[in-house]
Parts: sequence; structure tokens; C-alpha cells
Amino acid sequence: MKDFHGSVDDYLVQCEYEGTTPEVAYKGSLNVWFRDRETHRRAAIYAIEHNQSLNSFIEEAVREKLAMAK
Repeated sequence: MKDFHGSVDDYLVQCEYEGTTPEVAYKGSLNVWFRDRETHRRAAIYAIEHNQSLNSFIEEAVREKLAMAK
């Protein structure tokens, strides 16, 4: 465990030296807040009609949007 903490400390020092921002670890979960209930309702209905969970529908939509951004 000491080696891990030492590696993290070294990484943070290196980032500071280079003037870069350390990468943030993402845990893979987040809360999504819709601006209006109608969008939430439509997304839920779409997911149900396509045999998906709302979560998987949102993940798919984000992936598609990111693929278009390349």
C-alpha cells in the first residue's frame, strides 16, 4: 500500500511540475436531472419500448453523441 501512495504522490508532484491537471478517477455512476418532466417521461417510454432500462438508453445516447463528436 505504501508503494501505491508513493506513486500517487509522485504523480501529483509531476503534474504540478508540468503545470498539468491530474486525471480524475470516475466511478461510472452519476445522477441525471432532466430540465422538464416531459423529456424524462419520453425517455422512459422510449427505453421501455426498446426493451432497455432508462440507464442503458441514456448510456447509449451519450455514446452515440460522443461518436458523432469525433
